[in-house]
Amino acid sequence: QLQNILDRDANLDIPLSTVKDWHSSWHEAYPGIKELNARAETQATKRGYVRMWNGRRRHLEGRDCFKAFNSIIQGGIGQVLVYTINEIAQQYPELQMVCSVHDSIQFYLREDEVLDWIPKIVKLMEKIPTEQFGIPFIVDWKYWSNNA
Repeated sequence: QLQNILDRDANLDIPLSTVKDWHSSWHEAYPGIKELNARAETQATKRGYVRMWNGRRRHLEGRDCFKAFNSIIQGGIGQVLVYTINEIAQQYPELQMVCSVHDSIQFYLREDEVLDWIPKIVKLMEKIPTEQFGIPFIVDWKYWSNNA
């Protein structure tokens, strides 16, 4: 499947043996991932759902249970983004958020206010409840000028 994706999406013609080597190497480097994936799939099969870090459930049935681990990771990050957007909107209603894409949030800011706003936004974004993750959320940022 990975070989087909690389060929279709990246126009890379990579031998199946090479792709299998990459796959094996990745699982050797991160041995717990395969186990976590299996546990998530088993949970989804038994319960019909998996639970995100914030308690939200992602319902999966039948053949879709293989998506359980990915749902926890990507769905969980999506919930982090929703949480953050709501916090920013509540604390800084004067900010003009333009959009969010995957794991980023974009704002329109006046250039003379960018360096005042960035620390406030970063501090709020890094404040996500992280006790259950055991790691801090580190936020990086960039800004682009309309003059660039």
